[in-house]
Amino acid sequence: MFNADKFESPSIYKRNGQSVTLCSIRKCFIPRTPEEIIRQKFIRFLLSKWGIPAEYIEVEVPLSHHSKEGRGRIDILESDRSEQKPKRFIVVECKASHVPLYDDIIDQARNYARKVSASYIILTNGYKTRCFVNNEHCAEIELPAFFKDLARYVYKYKHHQIRKRPSLKELSYKRIRYIYRHCIGKTTLGELYTFILNLATMFRDDTFKSLHLPFETPYFTILKHYVRRMANGTGNSGAGSYPGTYRSFIISDSKGNHQILSMAMFGVSPGYTSLVVQVDNNDKKHNALQLNIDRYVRCERGRYTLFHNGVLTMGNTGPIQKHIVIDYVKSKRPDLVIDGDVVLGNLPDNELFTWKNAGKVICNLMHYALLRDDVRRKIRSISESRNKPEGSGLNTQHYSIHSSAAANPLARKNQLFSTIHMTAEAARRYAAPLTFGLLRKAAGSQGSLIVRRAKLGVSC
Repeated sequence: MFNADKFESPSIYKRNGQSVTLCSIRKCFIPRTPEEIIRQKFIRFLLSKWGIPAEYIEVEVPLSHHSKEGRGRIDILESDRSEQKPKRFIVVECKASHVPLYDDIIDQARNYARKVSASYIILTNGYKTRCFVNNEHCAEIELPAFFKDLARYVYKYKHHQIRKRPSLKELSYKRIRYIYRHCIGKTTLGELYTFILNLATMFRDDTFKSLHLPFETPYFTILKHYVRRMANGTGNSGAGSYPGTYRSFIISDSKGNHQILSMAMFGVSPGYTSLVVQVDNNDKKHNALQLNIDRYVRCERGRYTLFHNGVLTMGNTGPIQKHIVIDYVKSKRPDLVIDGDVVLGNLPDNELFTWKNAGKVICNLMHYALLRDDVRRKIRSISESRNKPEGSGLNTQHYSIHSSAAANPLARKNQLFSTIHMTAEAARRYAAPLTFGLLRKAAGSQGSLIVRRAKLGVSC
């Protein structure tokens, strides 16, 4: 019988001062509520006591995915999705420990089970657990009998065979390239295949045994890492989405907040290969960096060097001038900026990548992704508060622009507030760091507008 006290409570993480926990199935942060604690403990019960594979457990399943009239979400749905028509076995409704399992909760779970055609229903508050057969009479059964009835399905599960990581020599085999074909772009040069597959298999393999946790860097601390499979990938403006297998890291940043950074390799629709760094932070899940391997990897003297030119695109705002990102990275990590590029490190071309020889590059990739997110937030803050003189946390210069007047600077370059009368064409040139897209948004009907020039902590 399930008893919540016999299972350790899920770990506590922090986001903006609020407690969150890591979902065992979705591998993402969720609010730490009394009901969520019971749900995570019951998932551990299913995994450890009943031996149900994690890939057959879904959490917070919207009923709208199964029925047009469906409303609400199923706490836990256990099903075999390996066949063309999935077999759904259990609907689990979890409640906080102080909530009694009254008939209205039974009716709620029974309605859910009917919508998805599940065979059984389980209700639990961590200390009392009730099991039902989803039939006309909704007969209640004992948990041991329920387990025996379920066992014939559990033993049928098709466990995924754990694929051994190919050796460096095997990475050149056509068979291996076919298995990982989705990791390579169609127009990527063959000379980069081994490097790409070396990274891709490292992210999927248990090659991080030498990473002793917690691992502290001067900028963040790595608390945990794991393989994460995402059916619905995320992407940025115009970049598509990237569902697949990632290597995820839970980190604690300099402000004490916890974030999840995930990395994977993908062949993207234009034809090149992309190293994707996804950030699941306080705002939302998104791709903070999509590094074009075809363009930003060079091989010299037996070493692969990864670098980036700072290009950054922000939704409707459009591309941000590269020097803004480069200058900001230089102010925070001067060791990364060399000859106007962000140099993320180098890797050997004659051995498999592991944490031992690739850890520095991985940490630099994560920190660079976080710094790019800082730039996004700061510019977004300026855009949203452009009618306020302060509050963005950046050094800014304010210009009053009138389309009918000629350009005439009235103050020194480093002065915080300057009044400049200029034409719209001159405005395009003076306010370049925020792109002309923001100027159009800020423009008033009379042709007068206020422009903030974000210097991101760098002198003018």
